[in-house]
Amino acid sequence: MLVYLVRHGRVMLETFIPGRGALTIETADEGDVVGWSWLFTPYRWHYDARALDVLSLRVGLYCAQNLDAVAKQQVGVKWPNDLMLGVKKLGGILVEARWRGSDPDWVAIGVGLNVRAPADQPRAAGLQGSGVSRNDALYAI
Repeated sequence: MLVYLVRHGRVMLETFIPGRGALTIETADEGDVVGWSWLFTPYRWHYDARALDVLSLRVGLYCAQNLDAVAKQQVGVKWPNDLMLGVKKLGGILVEARWRGSDPDWVAIGVGLNVRAPADQPRAAGLQGSGVSRNDALYAI
């Protein structure tokens, strides 16, 4: 598992989404966002390729269930890949796969979570209002 922590300064991500164009995401300040990734290679992936159809939902349900206790309220999942606190977005899940014929060659799963809700995003939620640190969130998962 890889864990990304912003310790100093700000982070900006620029990416290109086919069919949508360039996308720029600026994170909030240090301690605001925590993210982690898992990479499953062929020798660790022992499931039928059809399991990928619902993998982001299954990861979301796992994360939500384990975050309930630290959030001090129920964390929900909004299809297909959002973690929610009430009607506000707490985080998201991204699943990416590389295929070799009809089988996945590798599967990457990424999770991002708002520790502190960005002030300029009224539809975003964060865990810090409940006194939760990024370490609490990581340990819960």
